Amino acid sequence: MAFRIIRASPPHWSKHTLKQSPIATREILSGELSGLQIGIGRYARRAYGFDEVALVPGGVTLNPDEVDITFSMGDRFKLELPFWASAMDGVVDVEFAIAMGKLGGVAVLNLDGVHTRYEDSRPVIERIAAADKST
Repeated sequence: MAFRIIRASPPHWSKHTLKQSPIATREILSGELSGLQIGIGRYARRAYGFDEVALVPGGVTLNPDEVDITFSMGDRFKLELPFWASAMDGVVDVEFAIAMGKLGGVAVLNLDGVHTRYEDSRPVIERIAAADKST
């Protein structure tokens, strides 16, 4: 199923709200709202939030089996799952890094966190190094 983005509701600001705002300088050309001056020579752009955009089915349907999401850099580096997990202790621990690697993604470990979390970090680091060979 393919998706296209449509506008579901009007933007956050309109001509009416600009007229009521004593702080904002407004610029209205030919009856259309063209921009909101927010400083000398600076204008705000029209933007949409999550609740103002909807995904609806499109005219083209793609079968998930026909889609390839692999990512490669050169001949030696290929990711089956093109996701990188952050190098933060609260996000990636040893078990998560090993599981993410087996799924085809990359989880970056903060080695300072590994050294401080475990009394003896040597077996843990050896287990991480051996995980690549076991997949």
